[in-house]
Amino acid sequence: MYVRRHLFIDKVTGLPLRILNRTRTADFSKEAADYYSEENYFNYQFEQDSVKVAYFVKPAGFHPFKEKPTEQTTLLAPGTIAPNWTLYDTDDKKTSLSEFKGKIVLLDFFFVGCIPCIQSLATLDNLQNKYKNKAFVILSLSTRDSKKLVKEFKESQHIKNRMYPNGGDVANLYFAKGAPTFYLIDREGKISTVVEGYTDSFEKKMSGIIDTLIKKD
Repeated sequence: MYVRRHLFIDKVTGLPLRILNRTRTADFSKEAADYYSEENYFNYQFEQDSVKVAYFVKPAGFHPFKEKPTEQTTLLAPGTIAPNWTLYDTDDKKTSLSEFKGKIVLLDFFFVGCIPCIQSLATLDNLQNKYKNKAFVILSLSTRDSKKLVKEFKESQHIKNRMYPNGGDVANLYFAKGAPTFYLIDREGKISTVVEGYTDSFEKKMSGIIDTLIKKD
């Protein structure tokens, strides 16, 4: 419907510092959706003789950041006990993951404006409808969005499963750095499967795993 591109230019060097795209589209979802992307530019290096490198000398008093200790960045492995968490959903209902022990839970880490997340909405609806009588539940946790934004997104996209804003701390707990990231948790509260990203084969793959977990129990 539209794309607005904002360029932030350094007045001294004439070089771009940031490019911000804001778009409204109906190509990837059931309804029109807004999303954005951002690119930042820094640490320029030049080989051209015409560039005056002196313009890019570190300012006096500048101190580089101290290196942080190495942290775990990999997703939680299957067989791991899913960490418990407590959040308020878009209807202000307080929820803890532990409440769903005995059910198969699909955790969906997303954020508003994420194109693969929007592409997954129809599939999540299909799974919700297919297994609604099979002790199965989908919980969608926004990694960065406010309650107002998530609630508007849920209403505009006619999303049926529960949605939780302000889920950034929970995403960190599960090392979900990308979106969407899906964790399928079995009835015992253990992680069964982890899927990072969304593809057209997601529904078929997830249905097969859920069917196996249902038969197992």
